Amino acid sequence: MIKSPIKYFGGKGGMFNNIIKYFPEDDNIDTYIEPFGGSYSIGFAQNKYPNEIYNDLEKNVYSLYKVLSDKTLYNEFKYKCDLAIYSQDLRNEYKIKLKNDDISMVDRAFYYFYLNRTSHNGVGGLSVNTITRRNMSKSVSDFLSSIDRLEDIHQRLSKVIVLNQDGIELIKKYDRQNVFFYLDPPYEQSTRTSARYDVDMNRKSHEMLLDTLLNLQNAKFLLSGYDCDLYNILQNNKIEKIQFQVNTVDGNKKPKVKTETLWKNY
Repeated sequence: MIKSPIKYFGGKGGMFNNIIKYFPEDDNIDTYIEPFGGSYSIGFAQNKYPNEIYNDLEKNVYSLYKVLSDKTLYNEFKYKCDLAIYSQDLRNEYKIKLKNDDISMVDRAFYYFYLNRTSHNGVGGLSVNTITRRNMSKSVSDFLSSIDRLEDIHQRLSKVIVLNQDGIELIKKYDRQNVFFYLDPPYEQSTRTSARYDVDMNRKSHEMLLDTLLNLQNAKFLLSGYDCDLYNILQNNKIEKIQFQVNTVDGNKKPKVKTETLWKNY
């Protein structure tokens, strides 16, 4: 199975079996859409739909996935990766360059990928993990391993349409019988202790999302989140709720068990 090329806060790579088993069994569905694509871990884990759309409003992750899906852009990006060396000075430089709106899409994708894969936390932090493996730091080892996987990821994403649009508007646009949405938006802020999303959602945004989902006429959806009062409106409208336990770590890296919740309209 192909895994996501990036480490991502809130990514679902470790729980894909618990999610995919609830995908709809409907032969009429031929289009899979993630309006809040992020790392696309679930998208990579499934391979049952001939048409796929990845969407994310955050410009760095969008640029990376757009570049990885396009042959010409990918070749330029891969060349930069093959020549890259690990350097804390480069990390500092690339972090500054990412703030520049005028850089090319390929440069943005490369800087973001480099920072993500050489960071211990995957969100662009500057701490370096010094655990060694194969006589090199774990950060360097992880970066080199991630480059080795790029060709397979490029081939997989070459079949995916990559967009940079508002997720809620995208849902409204593709409300069709042949469409299945898997939604993994930034979780409602009251349910989490940290806010590490570059493009977050406030309470009003979640209310708009829920209203949009409840007004779907044709498409099917599966929504990931943590249970909260705001989301009770789904159950009140006969949307099925499913829960399972997830082993995770808190902000202090201490293990804990959390309850992941899914909602589906089928």
